[in-house]
Amino acid sequence: MRYLLDTNICIYIINKSPIGVLKKLNEHKGDEIFISTPSVSELFYGVENSKQKSENSIKLSIFLTFFENNILPFDEKSAKEYGKIRAYINQNNKKQIGDKDMDIASIAISNKSILVTNNQKGFEFIPNLKIENWA
Repeated sequence: MRYLLDTNICIYIINKSPIGVLKKLNEHKGDEIFISTPSVSELFYGVENSKQKSENSIKLSIFLTFFENNILPFDEKSAKEYGKIRAYINQNNKKQIGDKDMDIASIAISNKSILVTNNQKGFEFIPNLKIENWA
């Protein structure tokens, strides 16, 4: 099974809280767990926008070393899924979600991954997207 961590789950891991997320993470092999380039960009934004920039930059660097070979990009397959998701939302009057969230969902679908998120309501209506909450 392949899992893609949403940005909120990445933040929980970086902050080592809640502990349940860390326990779930430890139940899986490293080659099963991935993060995405949109999440990485959101994490860098969080560092740049924080009051403890130096401390948070170090924490993020340490976190990213664990995932250096497990970062999934937004590629052409993801772009195709993005188009499907956005059209579905518009055609079915579904709740609008941010572009980064659509990017992350697209990457999960195109890589046949389960999206691990604490924002189920933001994603639950997206067709073909499998979701788990580890929080």
